[in-house]
Amino acid sequence: IGQINISKPTAWVEGVQRNGRLIPVEAAELDFSDLDARKPQPVDQETLRRVGVAMEFDVVTKDGRKLGCFRQSRRDSLGKMQIDKELWIDMATRLPFRIRTRLNARDQQAIGREYRTATYHFGPTGPGDLYDIGAPRTATIFRYRPRHEQIPLLTEEAQQALRGAAAAIRSFPPQFRVIELGDKVQISYWSATKSQMEGIADSILGVGSKQGSPRFFCADNQQPSAWPQSINELADDDSPEAQVPAEEIARWFPIPQAYITTMYNGSRQYYMTSFGKSVELHVIGGAIFREPPPLADSWSFADWNHSEFAPPDESDAPAPKGQLLVISRRTDLKNNWWVDPARDFTVTRRVERRLIAGKWTMTNDAHAVGWRQTPGGSWYVSAWDVHEPDLAPAEGTEPMIMISRRRVEITPLTDKDLPGELFDGEKLLERARKANAKIQVD
Repeated sequence: IGQINISKPTAWVEGVQRNGRLIPVEAAELDFSDLDARKPQPVDQETLRRVGVAMEFDVVTKDGRKLGCFRQSRRDSLGKMQIDKELWIDMATRLPFRIRTRLNARDQQAIGREYRTATYHFGPTGPGDLYDIGAPRTATIFRYRPRHEQIPLLTEEAQQALRGAAAAIRSFPPQFRVIELGDKVQISYWSATKSQMEGIADSILGVGSKQGSPRFFCADNQQPSAWPQSINELADDDSPEAQVPAEEIARWFPIPQAYITTMYNGSRQYYMTSFGKSVELHVIGGAIFREPPPLADSWSFADWNHSEFAPPDESDAPAPKGQLLVISRRTDLKNNWWVDPARDFTVTRRVERRLIAGKWTMTNDAHAVGWRQTPGGSWYVSAWDVHEPDLAPAEGTEPMIMISRRRVEITPLTDKDLPGELFDGEKLLERARKANAKIQVD
């Protein structure tokens, strides 16, 4: 038994065992099962310059103890070689002694140091059982099942909704622009391959995996006083049928003045914030996955952990006639979705409840109030009314329910429709440097 991660009241256990003693999973990340065969292998500077990730092993003596030191180095997002992790092993016991891990840029700023160091301590024996590690006696222990094994155990309505969502996503346009209008104006461009859309659909059913993230670019403007009059008038329009003037917004939108700009070009993510003269850019390397907005909104139930899906109980209102009810439940969080098979299994309503002070309390109630179809016939939700209660009302008063409307307009694109330099990280860096931005790199 190695490491335990507890999510009330369920516990997952994972790890390895060596010499009958507890070895955390972290220590197993740098494999030392063949330690006896290892020879000191420092990496020369030329090798470090050429490779993206390098592992070296050395033997050092510290306080009279002979330690094997594994050192992992990698290039950061701008190409500079950094020591990513160091792990020291006691050569006599073959147990980890100390580990040092480089923090990401955001944590470095918050904590005020570049590395986090931990020292391992081992008792004479391992734990007697799972509960000695820290699992609460009330925890439910279950065998992990992959998604394709979980789905047959769900309600028939949930199974039908997941199959429908997968089919809808499979046929959705792989490249599109999204204009969102609510308390802010946001413009997004998404560029996926057909295989990436297939991978998203397959992952819902547990028969495949996501094939990397689509490239995306998102920017928002949170200053209504700077919006054109027509956009402000639309923001005040209560009619769910009112159409977002997507082309007008796309022509007007001042991307360089965006408050928040996020871009992923297939290898790096760039996150830039601009508040007055304060500009920060965070560059993060490596592959990521971010769900495209219409998929995350219109089929929000599809990406949840299927092991948390549950049958309805007496507190759950049935879905309207012709719609499906999908429920997920944790100890302190519950979501109910109503799903419409007639509109590509999109969500018509999502109610989120949380257990607060021992009482289930509605914290978010999103109603779909408008739908549109792409030219190819794919449905998506084009207008939402979101109901959120005041969770801290004045004593003796009923909580107020705040209602906000968000509109969405999706335009399918081809390669030639994507704006030039949209996914050019160097151009974004150049823009940040001209603004004297603080640049953080992971």
